[in-house]
Amino acid sequence: MNKITLALLATLGSTVVSSFFSPLVQAEDSLQTIETEHARIHFHKDYQAFAQQVASKFEPIYADVSARVGFEQNDKLDFLIGDDFHQANGYAIPLTAGKIVKVFSSSPRSEEALGAYNDWLDLVISHELTHKIHMSQPSRSWRSMLDSSVLDSDILNFSRYPRWVTEGYATVIETEYTQQGRVNSDYIKAMLQQWATEGQLPSYDALNGNSSYEGNRMAYYQGSAFLFWLQANYGQEKLQQLWKRSTAKKYRDFDDAFTGLFLDSPRTLYKKFVVEQTVSAKQTQLITDNTGSVWQNNSFKVISSEPSPQQDKLLQLEVDDKGYTTLSIFSFAENNKAKDKFIEDNEKLLEADKEDVANSTPEVFNREAEIVIKSAKKSQWRQARWLDDNHALVLQSQLQDNQELGFELVKVELTTGKVEKITQSLRLHDFTLTPDKKSVIATSHFAGFNQLIKISLGDGSYQSLDSKRLNQPMDNLTLSPDGETLALMAIHEKHWQIHFYQLATQKWQVVNLPLTGNYTSHLRWQTEGVYFSQSHNNITQEVSRGVKDNVAVDVYRLQPETKSWQQLTQGEKLATNAFTINDQLIYLSTTSQGQDTYSQDLNKSITEQKLPSGNYELLTLDKPVPEISLASDLSTKNYGIGPQTGIITLTTGYISNEDNGLDLVIRGGDPLGRLRWQAAVTHGDQQDHGAISIKSNWQNIEWFAEFIDSKYENDSLKRKNQLFNIDLAKTFIISDSSQLKVQLGVGTDDIEYFSDSLLTQADDEINHYRVQGQYAFQHNIGRINYGFSFNAALIDYESSKQEKHTWQRNDVGLGAFISIEDYALKYSYQDSEVDDDTPFYALLTQGGQLATTTSQVLTSHKVDPRVPLAWQTGFHFKQHNVEVDVNDFTLFYLQHEADENDTLAAYGVELKISMTGNMTPLLDGLTLLAGFSWYEEQNTFTDLIEDQSQFYLSGTYQFK
Repeated sequence: MNKITLALLATLGSTVVSSFFSPLVQAEDSLQTIETEHARIHFHKDYQAFAQQVASKFEPIYADVSARVGFEQNDKLDFLIGDDFHQANGYAIPLTAGKIVKVFSSSPRSEEALGAYNDWLDLVISHELTHKIHMSQPSRSWRSMLDSSVLDSDILNFSRYPRWVTEGYATVIETEYTQQGRVNSDYIKAMLQQWATEGQLPSYDALNGNSSYEGNRMAYYQGSAFLFWLQANYGQEKLQQLWKRSTAKKYRDFDDAFTGLFLDSPRTLYKKFVVEQTVSAKQTQLITDNTGSVWQNNSFKVISSEPSPQQDKLLQLEVDDKGYTTLSIFSFAENNKAKDKFIEDNEKLLEADKEDVANSTPEVFNREAEIVIKSAKKSQWRQARWLDDNHALVLQSQLQDNQELGFELVKVELTTGKVEKITQSLRLHDFTLTPDKKSVIATSHFAGFNQLIKISLGDGSYQSLDSKRLNQPMDNLTLSPDGETLALMAIHEKHWQIHFYQLATQKWQVVNLPLTGNYTSHLRWQTEGVYFSQSHNNITQEVSRGVKDNVAVDVYRLQPETKSWQQLTQGEKLATNAFTINDQLIYLSTTSQGQDTYSQDLNKSITEQKLPSGNYELLTLDKPVPEISLASDLSTKNYGIGPQTGIITLTTGYISNEDNGLDLVIRGGDPLGRLRWQAAVTHGDQQDHGAISIKSNWQNIEWFAEFIDSKYENDSLKRKNQLFNIDLAKTFIISDSSQLKVQLGVGTDDIEYFSDSLLTQADDEINHYRVQGQYAFQHNIGRINYGFSFNAALIDYESSKQEKHTWQRNDVGLGAFISIEDYALKYSYQDSEVDDDTPFYALLTQGGQLATTTSQVLTSHKVDPRVPLAWQTGFHFKQHNVEVDVNDFTLFYLQHEADENDTLAAYGVELKISMTGNMTPLLDGLTLLAGFSWYEEQNTFTDLIEDQSQFYLSGTYQFK
């Protein structure tokens, strides 16, 4: 089936559906679209100002990136605007029907990789556009002639190149377009330099990413640095030539295309590049002396670190290598107990063997945490500050009213870990505590707007301190000791710079430092001054063309009374998050193993090291904040059912000992998931089906309809059904921990049934009405998650061919789980019963392989691939199910009883991967399942229970 046929199907489906939905969208739609020559930009109306900024930038960036890549893709891109995780980012989706890119509206922080640029939107848009344009270039080889016509996606193009190439090249283009970008980031250059001095630059095999510290980002950082080096040494045009060789009529894999052009393999040239990086970094290391020493070996990454008001304890927020956050409190006192234990163990070692060699003394004996509070979810906490001796204030990720995540202020009781919410729907970016400890000053960020606000810790109410600013980020808030002046990071003249804001007069001032580095961040105001981190050049002769200049990130201090500045640290490591305790400078030092805490004598470093110092200017900003206008030359229109695209795939089906089948699926929808549809046919050994289904999410109500023409047949029964079902569902968020889902449905089933074993047959039409509900609760204690759920259903049936014969079905069930990290223990019980008036052809049945055409609403036939078709039949089912999840694998034990018959059991192992949500029409509802089960089966004639086994493998699209 070609694109023209798919387009006709999509148009036909859209026409039919739009005739139903069009009356609903005559009024202003909450979803809107701005269309440009090469893009459709879709957004919720709250994001209109931000979307207009994206739209105004899009075409110039598109033209520039297309010229740099050397290819122009003509299909319109669908640009989605949102803020899913309250962080700056974007992504291009390779598995799509249509070309989808998403950009988040949260601005980056000054310390982040995306933050070192005056207009981060230019960077994100150019990066993601590079992916879409680069990956849309079709291959001229006959092997790839079906790539676009069958899948209408660029997934095969993404697999054409290693990840370090796709991400590295997009990073190169973002740098060339913005003249800033991550290739020119001082922080990233200093980081790669540090890795080089340690001999820890990633190997070629690790360049695509691994689990080491910053390892997954090396495809961006080191990948782009390598491509930049190739351009500098072999010619600017070489990368465009490489893409042309990779898409030529003569089929080549990436290594062949690369080697024929550069006359060496990418692996060999990468090794040469690493050598030159290392030589350059070592040259810098030889001319600088490290001023600090290790104070604490931390576990992985430190988000925030702050001394207590009494300066005797440290409050630290850390992230481990699995992404989980821990809030810890350490004493500043040395760990003499660990030191004495080490000495004692060495003495015992030498007493036992005088010729042995004792263990070397470590650089530091780690301080033991007095209190450890673990979050249950990854990336749940962002920033922590002391409130008092017993409480800390933390930014915690919470679900917002629009189902996006945003950070809110909470109070954590340090002795118990109890969390008390303070704010709701403010989406905070940063905060600092006022001296009276009754309020905080924070930056709120939503839909591209930033604003300074003051929040009461008593009731969470707030007042504005300044006007809203569109796409003008602010962070690293810190108050002067007297509470009268706020210092923060903000953009001024295309660079992050330190700003002062006088709270009483609302006067803005900017610190004009005579320093040239492009990285400034990590502010902290203490009595002695404002501490911050700043990048600067280490002046050395360039040892290799294409290896970026050597830079360092060190700790500095401002003294506002004298308008002076002083560099405080020096060395090969990246120094950030500094503060002082009793004339000791404490700061974080970043290495390839993570972030450790260092210390140095502050007075000694100033008097003996002769580090740079000077004065700065304080510039007054008297220009008012520009008014935000929603007027635009680009028209906005209702989104409606969105642009509908369709695709065809032959990739789904199922295999088992009992039944094998193949699904042919045509499906499609819009980028935001307002309307999705699919038509499918299944042909198998025991089942043949055709199905049409459609779903929509409108006014926060889930709408679903399906029509299925099905046929089941095995040794014991033949069954034909024509099903039509409609289902409406609404989810009510009761709290952060609980929700209630209510479903209403109607349907009809035209059935023909014949049983070989019972020598009975029937022909009937059954109408039904469904009411279902499910309550779910989930909570955590530290990193342990637990929860429970209840479900119930009531279905009224009516036979139209059996003198209005009626009967009922009642379902009740419960479930519970407990999990820690990637391990979970689950239990569920389900009781399903139809009354005695139920005809034999409408009895409950269990088992059979799941197909794309299987009904997605509650029916009398419960499909379960773990057991064969019609494994059990009866009026009353009781089922116990126990599962143990280990990563993506599930060990299961099933106990099932039908009526008063013997209980049968099944057990085995499954691997299940599901795509949830509405990311793309192609992925929506895709489930891959593989398993092996052992099950008991009752012989129909002898009633003996026999042991059987089966394997099963399936790929299905079920998107309800």
